Amino acid sequence: MAEIKLDDASVMMRNARQLAGDFGKFYTPECLCKLITRLATVDRHIESVLDPACGCGALLVYAHEILGDAFYAGQEIDVNSCQLAENNLAANGCSRFRIVNCDTLASVGDFEEKFDCVLANPPFSVPWNQGAVLFDPRFNGCYAPASKADLAFVQHGLYWLKPYGTAAYILFPGALYRGGKEEKVRAQLLPFVRAVISLPENVFEETSISTVCVLFEKEPSNDPVFFLDASDFCTKNGKRNVVSDDDVEKICAIVRNREVVANHSALVARVSVASNAFNLSPTCYVEKVVVSDNPYDGKDIVEVIEDGEAWARYSYYKQMNALAIMRQAFGLEFKQEFMDCDVESLRPASYDQFSTK
Repeated sequence: MAEIKLDDASVMMRNARQLAGDFGKFYTPECLCKLITRLATVDRHIESVLDPACGCGALLVYAHEILGDAFYAGQEIDVNSCQLAENNLAANGCSRFRIVNCDTLASVGDFEEKFDCVLANPPFSVPWNQGAVLFDPRFNGCYAPASKADLAFVQHGLYWLKPYGTAAYILFPGALYRGGKEEKVRAQLLPFVRAVISLPENVFEETSISTVCVLFEKEPSNDPVFFLDASDFCTKNGKRNVVSDDDVEKICAIVRNREVVANHSALVARVSVASNAFNLSPTCYVEKVVVSDNPYDGKDIVEVIEDGEAWARYSYYKQMNALAIMRQAFGLEFKQEFMDCDVESLRPASYDQFSTK
């Protein structure tokens, strides 16, 4: 069977959605497949991978390209997408996989073992039947709102992680700051959050919204949470943004080293996140240094007054010089001092900055 490229799978996924209807999901662009797979798997021994909202299998296919011989499992509510996922995995040389056609959140699932890694781009803010899973061990008595299942998919994935396993999720930004039940779920998830990365807008083909990638670890930690604003780590391709291979490497290196970069990243104590309504949005913690072009910033009032006086002198002599030139042209009397004055030598230092406004 011929190998199916991820871009070809994108076309097939669009066709499947037209047949099956819109389930709130978006095909994961190849650049984001690369990014979250590398974030979750680099420097780790991975023998099994789960995608609990696998669609046509793009994330699993790319994970196979990186990891090779491992076991790949997917869950997907749309039967047509399940068939595409199986075909894509088989066509790309994957021999050990299982795709389950199911409502992922309706039950725990029946996998024989837990997984080393979970990769997911779950549907954004779709409704789910939380009442049907009361006392479910995945949720520990804390449920995402019935109208927004984003964080329920995260809870499901963390349940299926082995000890010391990792998970990388692409999420709708609202799930990281909305209040109510989602705030309570974030409180439960906070010990497992390793890093949060803001991604550029216009990366997905079907929507212009920006998204975030959240990296989780199965083992709870008291280490600071690493926040990265990578919203400008991209290359323009028409109206869309593409996270290039170089950008992927740059993001992964910064996250791996937990490197604090001015205007882009921050390490934040978990207690600070908790005191901020468990808000996990990078924009709340990454300080942007605004470079002011106001020449008076940082000057005291005396300096401002002196500069104002210089402006007044300059303006006066410049106008009088112009009038003197006109009077001379018409043979009228004029004051020689206005002709002899080097007006430009009076120009204040702030003139160049203000004159271009």
